[in-house]
Amino acid sequence: MPLIGAQSDQQRSSAADQADPRVGLAAGFRDAGMAASNMELVINLPKPEGFYDPEAPAGRP
Repeated sequence: MPLIGAQSDQQRSSAADQADPRVGLAAGFRDAGMAASNMELVINLPKPEGFYDPEAPAGRP
């Protein structure tokens, strides 16, 4: 069993060493920040009319 515990500790330390790329991203509905690794954004289309209320894009409370 100690071997399994050692692997878990090692995995935790390597995960903690990596910085989260989402930290510090800009918030927004249409201009939110993005974090990607080994990916390319091909196209970004707005929502079609009728699928949301442009006056309240987050919805009504």
